[in-house]
Amino acid sequence: MPLAIAAYLSPLEITVTEGHVGQKEVAIQVCRQPSSEAVTLAVLTSANTAVEGSDFVSIPSNPRRDVTLSAGQTCTSVNVLIISDMTPETINKSFSFIMYAPQLPSASMIHLVSGHSQTIITVTDDDPVFTREISIALLFTANALDLNTFAPTHVILNTMVSILTGYFLNVGYPLH
Repeated sequence: MPLAIAAYLSPLEITVTEGHVGQKEVAIQVCRQPSSEAVTLAVLTSANTAVEGSDFVSIPSNPRRDVTLSAGQTCTSVNVLIISDMTPETINKSFSFIMYAPQLPSASMIHLVSGHSQTIITVTDDDPVFTREISIALLFTANALDLNTFAPTHVILNTMVSILTGYFLNVGYPLH
């Protein structure tokens, strides 16, 4: 029986900026110690706070995605796609890239190095934040005056809320 071949991922943590348009590739190295044997490993992704299909393109467990390292080959890259957008988000999002030994005859010679079979990918947001500034203007309009006290007998309180997006809201409140 051949000796077990140690397999691991590199790096174990990746931080990538989201981007604004299209997709961005992130390369993860699937590695193993030198050997004259070919080895097949399997990989998948798993959502943490990131959303599959919205923040990244998932690598599902079914159908299984195999990665084969030929005899003498020690590493190969697997690309994971980050989906860019222009939506400001309040938190960084993350997902996992996981390597495992599939149920194949060659799997019996694979030893996954403890703590090195998962890479955490953190996606940081770089979208512009549009600040919303609210200003309130109070306008008093006297419709009639009591000439004895010079006090308004009917006042309309107009409140205008102006938001930088260009929306205006005028509300009148009659005060009697």
